Amino acid sequence: MDALDWRPVWIEDFIDWRAKRKLPIDFISTHLYPTDFAYGADGQAVHISRYADATFDDLVLLRDLVANSAYPDAEIHITEWSTSPSARDFIHDTLFAATYITRAYLKCATLADSIAYWTFTDVFEEGGAGLGPFHGGFGLVNEAGIHKPTFHAFTMLRRLGDRLLLATSDGVVTRDSQTSAVSALFFNYPDEMAMRAVGSANSYPATRALAEKGPNRRIRHSIGELKPGTTFLVEIMDWEHGNVAEAWHQLGSPLNLSRAESNYFGRCRRLTPHFHADCA
Repeated sequence: MDALDWRPVWIEDFIDWRAKRKLPIDFISTHLYPTDFAYGADGQAVHISRYADATFDDLVLLRDLVANSAYPDAEIHITEWSTSPSARDFIHDTLFAATYITRAYLKCATLADSIAYWTFTDVFEEGGAGLGPFHGGFGLVNEAGIHKPTFHAFTMLRRLGDRLLLATSDGVVTRDSQTSAVSALFFNYPDEMAMRAVGSANSYPATRALAEKGPNRRIRHSIGELKPGTTFLVEIMDWEHGNVAEAWHQLGSPLNLSRAESNYFGRCRRLTPHFHADCA
């Protein structure tokens, strides 16, 4: 699949059509997914999964296409994107989706004027409402308001500064130009996954095999010239912290949460990323 010449032919046709008629283009919007489904003449669906950097390469191609067109100043807006276009892909509920989108956003943030995650909540009925608190819905937040790992990933991304100090294959170190606060975000996307995007999965248990991919990773970086006693906060999301779908699985995957179960999700420390403060 990755050997195919993937091109946004619909965008090329759109640009050519406008240019021939000398009509303006203010912006170009499109949707990007690293996974999809194709249907044959027999009606059978075939799952398409591209490589992990497909979104990055697609955006580079799109930027080059626009830059070399009659509309080099046209903005680029990705108005729909995530790990999968399926509202029943259980990868959406997992740590693995959070890791993938963090990696992709850090690589792609400068390639478009906006990249909109699809979607904010699981309250989504285009293909029918989903059953149960974790049914593979698109949302960062499920129907009961429980934050998925993808929500926490965006929270972490939001805390980054606007000045890039260091970029690595495992994450970034940044600084806020207004407050001078230093912040960093690192992730573990195992090397053996380097040519694979995550998804799709038709049940939550089917996603859990990804937990066996790759070793644990320890990342060390030194930041100099800190004042004695400087405090920094470390937030960790892993199998034991912020992993709500796994906690739901361990409860027996109840289709309808009882009041006690809802309260458990609301107060249980293991369902939120782990914080601890330290001193330099």
